[in-house]
Amino acid sequence: MNQEEVGRALKKVIPSVVKREDLFITSKLWNNAHQPDQVELALDETLKQVGLEYLDLYCMLHAYEQNGVTDNFTFS
Repeated sequence: MNQEEVGRALKKVIPSVVKREDLFITSKLWNNAHQPDQVELALDETLKQVGLEYLDLYCMLHAYEQNGVTDNFTFS
């Protein structure tokens, strides 16, 4: 994970070089945090690491088999 490195770079250029609203910043939800009660905590940690108040896109990638276990989610 490189969020902290990205955060240091962003701190150097926002707002002296570019305005935050002129950037489209994304991150992803790691596969170990797909349970509903883990998502907000994971997002908060990512925001802390990159030093931002918000992301423009937070991706949840398709779960995959890990250690012989496939997560079964019901989406409504």
